[in-house]
Amino acid sequence: MTRIKPGLVMEYGDKSVKSEKLYLYQGFDPSNANVTKNVVDLRMQMGAISQRDADLLFLWKRVSHNFSFVFVDFYLCSSIHDIGLSILRAVRSSGRALIDDWECLKSMVWVFESRCGSLTQSGI
Repeated sequence: MTRIKPGLVMEYGDKSVKSEKLYLYQGFDPSNANVTKNVVDLRMQMGAISQRDADLLFLWKRVSHNFSFVFVDFYLCSSIHDIGLSILRAVRSSGRALIDDWECLKSMVWVFESRCGSLTQSGI
């Protein structure tokens, strides 16, 4: 029996690299996602791995990359919280305005809300 059309192993299993993009097979398009350019370290030893492992490796890289930003956001939010508490504990004399620089306050609130989520009416 002769094969008319080559199988997937013959099509994608050789050592040459196809020009098609990987995301076509993994269900996500980097043109509409916030991703950095895929840089391959040519010194890295490359070997054959199963397709299941390739999918898991791709997803693991995406999760671990995004997870590092969670720690940055947590650190920023907790720092602003600590600074805010120390500022609120400072007592101003009677009759003075609570805020000296409204533009500074508005920009600080904007930075906080863009990184930590919007404030409610109660300010929490």
